[in-house]
Amino acid sequence: MRKLLSAFKQQWDRRAGRIRGAVFKTKKRKYMALAGIILLAVAFAFAWGKAPGEEKVFRVAARDYSETVIASGILKLEEETDLVAEVSGLVDVVGAQAGDTVSAGAILVSIESQDNRLDLDTALAAYENARAEYDRLLTVDYPAAVAELSYRNSTKAQAEKEYRDAQALYGEGAISRDDLSLKQVQADAAYAQWSAASLRLSSMSEGGAQRLSALADLNAAQAQYEKAEAKAAKYQIEAPWGAVLLQCYVNPRDQVEPGQVLARIGKQGGYYVTAELDEKYFPFIDKDKEVTISVGDGHKGSMAGRILRVTPSINPGTGTFEVKIAVPEDFPYQASGLSVNIDIVLLDASDALVVPSRYIFVSEGQEYVLLQTGASVESKQVETLRGPGSEVVVTLGLEEGQTLLLPDDASAASGSV
Repeated sequence: MRKLLSAFKQQWDRRAGRIRGAVFKTKKRKYMALAGIILLAVAFAFAWGKAPGEEKVFRVAARDYSETVIASGILKLEEETDLVAEVSGLVDVVGAQAGDTVSAGAILVSIESQDNRLDLDTALAAYENARAEYDRLLTVDYPAAVAELSYRNSTKAQAEKEYRDAQALYGEGAISRDDLSLKQVQADAAYAQWSAASLRLSSMSEGGAQRLSALADLNAAQAQYEKAEAKAAKYQIEAPWGAVLLQCYVNPRDQVEPGQVLARIGKQGGYYVTAELDEKYFPFIDKDKEVTISVGDGHKGSMAGRILRVTPSINPGTGTFEVKIAVPEDFPYQASGLSVNIDIVLLDASDALVVPSRYIFVSEGQEYVLLQTGASVESKQVETLRGPGSEVVVTLGLEEGQTLLLPDDASAASGSV
């Protein structure tokens, strides 16, 4: 029995050994395969990461070059405003349709009000009567009073003369006392009539009681009429200036309430575009810069605009700034709120020497490149035009066909820098 158990143990140990060996070989093969994959990945990543832009030598060549901002904007009228109801009532008349051009004072929406119309008519009649009374006082009554006083002056003077003559005749005994008394009565009557005419003219003159009273009546009637007229104006919604009716929100017989928006208008005088641009373009956008404006895919053509204003602040939430662009008066798609395309050329050069910006370095405020000539390398001062892109246009200091080195690799080049 003991021999049998010993033989069984030896056989089991041999099998276990074969199993462990197989497991070890399997793991070894797996590790080798994994290492191979990692090496391939590293090699691939190295090969992939070495983009053409990573070359350390650049040969200067001439070509056309441009940098352009392409963005979308919104077409707007120069000034837009909502017309709001100040009173309640039913809409009586809508005087224009969306898209219509209207003149200043044109009635866009009329609201019914019978009581208001009656008040206005009554106030107007009272004002016209007061105006007529005052005008009659100045143009008819006052001239008549002047003429009457002149006449009374004459009759008074004549009656006084006749009374003085009668006194003389009575002293000579040529007339009776009754005749003298009659002349005195006539002189007193003439004086009384002159005095009344004088008072009447004085009352009608400037500062006189009758004129002041008539003027006060006229002013009161005018104030009442203007009050009624101002109230009536709230029922007639007019265009405050020459405008385009952008939208009308009510129809005849609609009930409106104070504060309700009735229509939206835009001031005549030109459209403009607003657009948001990335902050990286801010240093390259100036007022009066030309802009190309188009609609849709641009197949119907484009027109030139110009920048009116560059907002001098960056929106911290979006990293953008706003530009306002003037639109030509003959722009064919005049619709407020329309989306348009804008193209702004930041840099445009023909047959130019264009160099990746990483080949340019700055020393003491001047721009330089590392110019390789044969086995030697030297620094060469250049002048450039820059946009926000990764390339620059060299305007002075280089020639076509020359070879440049990256500044970081100057130490690896032969010669002196």
